[in-house]
Amino acid sequence: MTHLRPDERYSDKKWAPPWVKRQHLARYTWIKSLVKDRVVADAACGTGYGSQMIASSGAKHVWAFDTNEDALSEARAFHSHPLINHVNANICDLPIPNQSIDLFICFETIEHVGDDHGVLREVCRTLRTGGYFVCSTPNRDLFNPGKKIQDRPFNRFHVREYSHAEFYSLLYGYFGHVQMIGQSQYSERYQVILARIGEFFPALATRIHQARKLLGNFLGICPSEEPGLTKQNQTPEILLAICHQPRNL
Repeated sequence: MTHLRPDERYSDKKWAPPWVKRQHLARYTWIKSLVKDRVVADAACGTGYGSQMIASSGAKHVWAFDTNEDALSEARAFHSHPLINHVNANICDLPIPNQSIDLFICFETIEHVGDDHGVLREVCRTLRTGGYFVCSTPNRDLFNPGKKIQDRPFNRFHVREYSHAEFYSLLYGYFGHVQMIGQSQYSERYQVILARIGEFFPALATRIHQARKLLGNFLGICPSEEPGLTKQNQTPEILLAICHQPRNL
């Protein structure tokens, strides 16, 4: 398994690009409405700011899993809560019983893991009947225009990145119901232009998108980071999925 490395984790104690910070916080702010009276797993929790937000929003209990002890130490020091258990654990082999989780959260993680199917098998094992799995991952069509899923991503910490169709197909293999939403939506025309550039110059296409975000942030014209349904003729930068009805595999 590939673990999240310390310099890839978001921490509210360190500098991060403003749009990255807004996306991370928007996901956890959005998920708060789903946690009341539920046992929640947050994997990988990183430095724990999101787990604390969940615990403070009416969750029954929060299991906060990560493989990096430095991140967990920061979580315990700055984002502790009586309802949180911080545990050093592999996302493909969690130390919790079968069908013990009501809501399983996995934000910006599956692209780091060599065995993505192992992640989903473990989610299905731990979810209770009626439970939900909510996950997010970068959209390759914007992060790595012109590349295929088997190509190494521009981000050296990622094992792979998915297109919208690939991510949906992966999740639907494990869940009877998958609703796709997204964050930071760009025009479909812009995405098509990046894809054409990426066919010949993939690194250039990636740099163009990074420059677009930097300029947009400077000018105050960034797309909304609020999770929502994909609008017509729009492409989300971050793919978000709400899954339930685990398949009996």
